[in-house]
Amino acid sequence: MKLLKFGISVLFAITLFSSCLGDSDDTLETNSFAYITTSKEGVKYATTPYMYLTSPKIDDLDNHSCALIHFKASNSGSGYNEAEKVEIIKENLYKTLVTTEIPRIDPANEVYPTELSNDWNTTFGAYYGGYYAYSSNFGDNWLFYTKFAFDIDTEVAAYFYYNEYDQKITDDKGTPVGDQPDPNKNQIIIDVRFEKNPLSNGYIAPKNEEVAYFVSSMSSFRNRLDPKETEGSKTKIVPIKFRYKRNVKKAGTSDQWEQVQTIIGSWDNGSTQFRCLAFEK
Repeated sequence: MKLLKFGISVLFAITLFSSCLGDSDDTLETNSFAYITTSKEGVKYATTPYMYLTSPKIDDLDNHSCALIHFKASNSGSGYNEAEKVEIIKENLYKTLVTTEIPRIDPANEVYPTELSNDWNTTFGAYYGGYYAYSSNFGDNWLFYTKFAFDIDTEVAAYFYYNEYDQKITDDKGTPVGDQPDPNKNQIIIDVRFEKNPLSNGYIAPKNEEVAYFVSSMSSFRNRLDPKETEGSKTKIVPIKFRYKRNVKKAGTSDQWEQVQTIIGSWDNGSTQFRCLAFEK
């Protein structure tokens, strides 16, 4: 597996993968995010942040799909690990593509989460260190989760898009704030918006700010990029920040909401908030 070696966040990822894949014979039982694929030799397996898994239940999942699973397996130290137990919590996770097209959303149907994240999550291991930067590991599928303050379960569509004409971080008045992306360092902003009751299929966002998981696919967007050389690196690195509007309660109220622009990510590759795509030179 290809791993990047830059920054504290990535070294953490390497340590995690190493300890799970090669340095221990311990049996692990946990929930996990899983990407389903088939090797050149015809072995169908699940890539997880912990190890490669094989199982008859994994064989039943669609190739190139993403799932939330519960598994128990012993670490063989290399190659594939035959799971003692696999339970499919949710298969064929809703997947949205990162595009360069601005979505057309009816203002009456646009909704705002109280939280959007892909930080480390102990429920399903959604941490994005270096092993997510390459398409060869998880197929450019990034696990996200949202919370909405809905009164009822609601179908929602997520839109991730790159707007080349709006690559500045600004306040409500349009004044630049914070660390701006540097095109010479391949730094980009991806916007995220949500629509309730979409015409096309979405995912179910539970009421009362319960967590809902979905996948953002970077695969087609990656093919549109032609990044510049990254100084001091054997790879071309595209750092990413995600921008969305978050629902927060107005000060002094219990039932009135306002939207606050929120940024996920960091330009510092030594931060656990660092997000990137990586390209071999």
